[in-house]
Amino acid sequence: MKKISFPCLLFALIFFGTTASAQYEYPAWFLYPAQNSNALTGFSYFGAPPVIDAERMYCVYRSVTVEGTLELFHDVTEDDFFRNSDYYYYFSPDSLAQIADSLHMLDQFANNVLVNDRIGVFSTDSTAEVDTRLINIDSMAAPRWSQETFWKQDDYYYGVGSYTLKGNENGAWKTAEERAIFTILTSVAMQVHSLQGNVEETGSVDQFDRLQFIRLRYLLRNIEPLERWVDKENRQCQVLVRVAVNDIVSPH
Repeated sequence: MKKISFPCLLFALIFFGTTASAQYEYPAWFLYPAQNSNALTGFSYFGAPPVIDAERMYCVYRSVTVEGTLELFHDVTEDDFFRNSDYYYYFSPDSLAQIADSLHMLDQFANNVLVNDRIGVFSTDSTAEVDTRLINIDSMAAPRWSQETFWKQDDYYYGVGSYTLKGNENGAWKTAEERAIFTILTSVAMQVHSLQGNVEETGSVDQFDRLQFIRLRYLLRNIEPLERWVDKENRQCQVLVRVAVNDIVSPH
């Protein structure tokens, strides 16, 4: 076994301690993307530059078809619904070809220097400006929306997605955002689908009395990530997304 000298160990403790504390400090453009509507965020994956993800999300935000299956289990005793889901995103490859090599990086930061994970902000306008102030989560109060899941206000649907900050942080942020989008879709589907029909009896009132499968297929346009937040107590990243009511269309 290789021994680690005290100076090396001390360096390691300082380095990882600094990394751990710095992971909750983010640029304003990252925490408040709605305030930089002319720009969008891109995440690096497996060494690939964040612009690749930014190009893909440029297409997704403008127009994307989401298909999936929603399973609803109705608990008689608790009168509650538990949801399982399997879903996929589709967007036109032509739109991706059109945006290729057209995004300019305005700023970026490394959130994991060990594996060179980076998050960048991009725009089609090379002269655009974003707020690069660093904000420490410790200096902020938790936003009210962080305790919510879904709601409708004026002409918009709002959804909140969460994912545990473990392993790859970039993957956690991406998953949280996808969950926010799908939360909106499943909540809309619950409103427009009757819970009668396509029901299978389980034969046990002690567990679930009804099981329903709903096929989802929606076209979304103009998806807007509004804010990001880190729940340090539960080690979760959270993303708030909104979509205009008229921008959610069922192709059926």
